[in-house]
Amino acid sequence: MAKPVPKFEIKDKILVTADEAAGLLSVSRSYFDEKVRYDKEFTAMNIERMPNRYSLKRLKEWGG
Repeated sequence: MAKPVPKFEIKDKILVTADEAAGLLSVSRSYFDEKVRYDKEFTAMNIERMPNRYSLKRLKEWGG
């Protein structure tokens, strides 16, 4: 059975990996995985669109 196609807004089409997301936020990958990914505001904004793929647009909004 095929996986369902995730639904994205057009503006959210550019996704980055966890390494790239950590670099954009100027934090280490381990800090990103332990603290940032599970921050309440981060998860509420639905930045992680797919497992280990993050919306570039929403990352910029969250990181200021």
